[in-house]
Amino acid sequence: MWKLTAPSGEKRQVRTAGWLSVNDGQSLLNAAISGLGIAYLPSFLYADAMRQGLIEDAIPDLPVDTQSIYALYPPGRFTQPKVRAFIDFLAHAFADKGPADW
Repeated sequence: MWKLTAPSGEKRQVRTAGWLSVNDGQSLLNAAISGLGIAYLPSFLYADAMRQGLIEDAIPDLPVDTQSIYALYPPGRFTQPKVRAFIDFLAHAFADKGPADW
């Protein structure tokens, strides 16, 4: 099942079927590069292959869905310094990043 956002902004779920089933994004990308069909993948997996001309966008006008990154840690009055350092690293590393930056 693919979860897509239509150009109108409406959220849709699309049932898919096929003979190939994998649980690894890189394997799915390799299948698409080999011409076995289309794949719905996060941009960080396919960006290099697209730049190299190995694949192309099947639905170019489809809005890009973005996901957030969350750092979860136990509540308390004192956050461990290594946890705080890691959160600060994530915030800095991913500030102003998006699909075009992969």
